[in-house]
Amino acid sequence: MLLERNRLLKNFLTSRQIRLYSNVAINCNRQDLIIEIYQLDVKTAFLYGDLNEIIYMEQPEGFDDGSGRVCKLNKSLYGLKQAPRQWYAKFDEFMQEYGLKPSDANPCVYTSFEL
Repeated sequence: MLLERNRLLKNFLTSRQIRLYSNVAINCNRQDLIIEIYQLDVKTAFLYGDLNEIIYMEQPEGFDDGSGRVCKLNKSLYGLKQAPRQWYAKFDEFMQEYGLKPSDANPCVYTSFEL
């Protein structure tokens, strides 16, 4: 779960929700309505988010040359508070470009039709 400015965001499914969606798909498939379920996992997800603000960080351990200079981040990085939200924004934009819409009940579930 993610906390963003006093707003709780869930970007995962619980095991109970997975069972529910699976049962709906199975029962619909029995009635000649084909529902396909896909799941994906992006291992380096937080490294793809674009930053909306300018963020500087101290030089990483092992790279510090003692000059006191800082690094400007061009992309999101693990450990940033903004990383999960920035990743979700980029992923959401990608999914909607392909005609998929987030569910009202759970924004990490995308459909290509109205239930």
